[in-house]
Amino acid sequence: MSLDLPLIWAAILAIAVMMYVMLDGFDLGVGILFPFTGSPAERDLMMASVAPVWDGNETWLVLGGGGLFAAFPFAYAALLPALYAPVIVMLLALILRGVAFEFRLRARARGKALWTAAFAAGSLVATLAQGLVLGGFIQGVTLKDGQFAGDPWDWLSPYSALVAAGLVAGYALLGAGWLVWRTEGELQARARRWAWIAVPAVAVLLAVVSFATLLVHPEVAARWGWRGCRRSPSSGWRAWRWPPSASCAARTAGRSPARWWSSSPATWAWPPASSPMSYPMRWTSGRRPTPTMRSPCCWWAGASCCRRSSATACGSTGSSGAR
Repeated sequence: MSLDLPLIWAAILAIAVMMYVMLDGFDLGVGILFPFTGSPAERDLMMASVAPVWDGNETWLVLGGGGLFAAFPFAYAALLPALYAPVIVMLLALILRGVAFEFRLRARARGKALWTAAFAAGSLVATLAQGLVLGGFIQGVTLKDGQFAGDPWDWLSPYSALVAAGLVAGYALLGAGWLVWRTEGELQARARRWAWIAVPAVAVLLAVVSFATLLVHPEVAARWGWRGCRRSPSSGWRAWRWPPSASCAARTAGRSPARWWSSSPATWAWPPASSPMSYPMRWTSGRRPTPTMRSPCCWWAGASCCRRSSATACGSTGSSGAR
């Protein structure tokens, strides 16, 4: 039994992304919460709580980007041109944030206010840029002959803005949780209030993004049974119906009920499981990629997908592609 290196690297990159979101997420969240503190002393305490770990947390981002370049060069070459603008903004914001972190500790009263604002702005802008990158990735990238063929601003859409807003709320929740854990007294009580505000915001945005993903990806909607088994005589589109029967959903996906249930257990567990990250991997596991598949196929199914089929069949869509 040989090792499936693409699958191993996909798992490594998934772990790197997860670790970055959890670790640098609370770090960025502390910066997002900076403007809501009551005094400069509280800001000093907040910054001191992340001082030993903030730079190490960003190492996971380096592992993710470097690993993508080393393990999946085709996906790297296809995705990066489509997301140049938000990626550059994210890197510049992280640089500004790092400089502000160091300079604020040594600045005088007048300069300290400037670097405080720079630290908060860098944290917020970096988070928004990461959300736009994620939203643009989930939307899909237009490819032609294995190269990016879309508009440089395809990533900017209401859907990606919605994902960015959800990420800001999520990071704020992580930052509030970190402050509840690592501080005490009035700042800890204030952090608890921030967390109680962030929890419903995260829940609502998670639900809205999950529903919006069904609209962005008709394939995901079909797997969840949002399309019935009968066609509308006027439009030709299938009528939406919920909840679907297992046999109806199986026919929608072109599978038998037994194969549907055995190959996609997570699809019937929780709707967000079929939206952002898991959709391309599950979709390619059941049948061969089709020319109309969106390019994230080559990111999560990775080289194992591109290795077994031609570039055209694995995300290289022409005018009938992702956009």
